[in-house]
Amino acid sequence: FIVFSSIPYFGQSNKNTTKKIAVFPFENIIKNKDFDWLSDGVARTLTFQLSKINTLKVIDQLQILKTIEAVQPKEAGMAYDVVARKTAKKMNINLLLSGSYQIYGEKLQITAQLIEVESGIVEPLIMGTYSLDSLLYMQHDVANKITILLNNKSGN
Repeated sequence: FIVFSSIPYFGQSNKNTTKKIAVFPFENIIKNKDFDWLSDGVARTLTFQLSKINTLKVIDQLQILKTIEAVQPKEAGMAYDVVARKTAKKMNINLLLSGSYQIYGEKLQITAQLIEVESGIVEPLIMGTYSLDSLLYMQHDVANKITILLNNKSGN
């Protein structure tokens, strides 16, 4: 796991400061349709867990998706990360949590990163490999690890 001192939210955190965070659906890199459900599954599990941190205000995924459609219509074809940052700025969101996963044989590798919207600084959070037999455990484990990391860095 990585220390977050380069992201202003963590380096200059004040216990009384509440920040807004958006958790975006995780990207299915290999585009295996059998595992598309994980994109939202991981994001929703993270949203639930992160909402327990008092210094974070987690923005609902449906609200984010509505705003993305308003900021960037689908036919324009802008890169997803650019759309995410534009959306976050429009919604006054300070932090974005995004990630991806890929399946190789009977294993799944997942990565997650935190992006400070204003500066664009990207900080890796986790990279892990899990068995395909334990996908629900993986969602829970990843969400718990990230929540602990962010909670510790926010001073709670």
